[in-house]
Amino acid sequence: MKNPFKWIAAVFGVLLAIFVTLVIIIYPQLPKSICTTPELQTRLFERPAEPVPVEGKFIYRSASELAMIRSGDATSVEVVKEHIAHIKNNNWRYNAVV
Repeated sequence: MKNPFKWIAAVFGVLLAIFVTLVIIIYPQLPKSICTTPELQTRLFERPAEPVPVEGKFIYRSASELAMIRSGDATSVEVVKEHIAHIKNNNWRYNAVV
């Protein structure tokens, strides 16, 4: 064995040929996407014409403080509506999809 690089190159060439053959055989068998990519609505990233009113009672509270839902001081609907209004008012600043 005078030149081991020839053997390494030969083995690499054979492995590459096997890989290419498998890709040619397997790739056409993969399922194709049947749906189109969704397009983002540009109005989600624009500043609202009028800000949605937010009282601010629940926005910056921790989860343990939001346990007031369990005690009946607030409803989950109130908390969720306030968070959604806050997102609508501030989403244009962050360009985030929430």
